[in-house]
Amino acid sequence: MRLRCGCWATRWRWQTCWACDVMARDVKTARRVLEVFEYFAERQTPATLMEVARALGYPQSSASVLLRALVELGYLDYDRGRRLYAPNVRLSLVGNWVHTSNVNGDSLYRLMERLRAATGETVILGLEHGAHVQYGFILDAEHYAVRWHVKIGTSRPMVHAALGQILLAHKPVGKQRLIVTRLNAESPAHLRVDSTAFEQKLKNIRRDGYAVSDSVLTPEAVVFAMMLPKTMRGVVSAPSAVGVGGPVGRLKAHQDEILELMRRTIAEAAGIPAGGDRAPATRVPFRDDKRKSGD
Repeated sequence: MRLRCGCWATRWRWQTCWACDVMARDVKTARRVLEVFEYFAERQTPATLMEVARALGYPQSSASVLLRALVELGYLDYDRGRRLYAPNVRLSLVGNWVHTSNVNGDSLYRLMERLRAATGETVILGLEHGAHVQYGFILDAEHYAVRWHVKIGTSRPMVHAALGQILLAHKPVGKQRLIVTRLNAESPAHLRVDSTAFEQKLKNIRRDGYAVSDSVLTPEAVVFAMMLPKTMRGVVSAPSAVGVGGPVGRLKAHQDEILELMRRTIAEAAGIPAGGDRAPATRVPFRDDKRKSGD
């Protein structure tokens, strides 16, 4: 006897297949996610929960759950003060390899490509996500036999990631202390930081304009991180940063060159005068150093 869903079984005529019910719900959810993305693509400005629900004909409760989930996953930003949702740079980069959109003559994706081409190393986009930093987009190193690999969507406590530390350093001191206190309360003893010493470290990071990971979570790898200018962020202007990462020995040996390259490349991409000669567009001397051996 055939069921209404199209599956074959020998039970009641009116019965619906459980598996097909689950699939139907999944398809409905996927369709709504895409409808939200398309809504913002057409609107091109942030929107409130009610605006999204009314425009797409969703119950407010369903729209609220969906939007909160997309914020949690790192594809939307939420401005609590204005109660506005908007896509962030992670979403914009999902299809950016198909067609890059320019920002001041250079896209964020192209900036990351230039950094990878010049260093040969992994390049990471860091997005603020509560007390953590989320790796919103990653371009893996291409040429080295030994490389550092991390997955898109990976989340790290701000205090233990260079991308998190540079984001934290640009916050008011009061906000810094709240985040450090929260993370210390949630972390095991060996991952807690000394609040006074860490506050001074953040002052130094803000002064120097870059952060270097402390290798607590990934002893074999190091990341150099810098803030992205506001002109290269999403419409809600959520803080974000870019980092270059790889094996400790290889990157530490060329720290000064990599940091100077990052400063100039970011400044050029954002249309900010950096002073001096233009950053090299394709490579720097250390890139060819023993690629195949991974030293």
